[in-house]
Amino acid sequence: MRITRDTDVLELSQEEYLKKVLRKFNTNDEKLVSTPLARHFRSSKEQDRASMASVPYASAIGSLMYVLVGRGRILIEGERVALLGYGTAVQNCLAAASLIKQHGLQITVADAHFCKPLDQALVRSLAKSHEVLITVEEEGSIGGFGSHVVQFMALDGLLDGSVKWRPLVLPDKYIDHGSPGDQMVEAGLTPSNIAATVFNILGQTREALAIMT
Repeated sequence: MRITRDTDVLELSQEEYLKKVLRKFNTNDEKLVSTPLARHFRSSKEQDRASMASVPYASAIGSLMYVLVGRGRILIEGERVALLGYGTAVQNCLAAASLIKQHGLQITVADAHFCKPLDQALVRSLAKSHEVLITVEEEGSIGGFGSHVVQFMALDGLLDGSVKWRPLVLPDKYIDHGSPGDQMVEAGLTPSNIAATVFNILGQTREALAIMT
């Protein structure tokens, strides 16, 4: 791959580029599924990666995107509470985690990336390692991403334990026209709203009130 800008030339091999993408999605050790475009493309071993340069670039990227479909990732490692954001709500989850950290609690934030196919392994891991799992979305209301997650959790037996699940979604009502910020305030999906929800679920109402005032 070659990127040219004025007199400056930036060169990055296919192998190095794909390694960067694999690291970003925590899939360094994954064996990619073959596709018609790249029947012999693999990335699970160093010797396999060395052959990437001989694979047509478009085919390599096609295979990479094929395996990353349905793959989420953890952005912040924490404890007790996990925020699983979907779409643009991820940024508010990160901001909420920063507010919560100021009160002495480091929570986990994960980016689902996809609603369907759902990253079941990620959901399962979050549910088993945290007291509370909160799904956060701005694109849907009842029956959206959160409903898809809890459907899987119910069928997988994850709700039979001690984990608490809560959805933060757009309310099922008309929201007046306004700026995105104003609409998020009315919908209760601002970083402060998310952080306050976390503390309320944990029974720390004093911290919840402090954040909202």
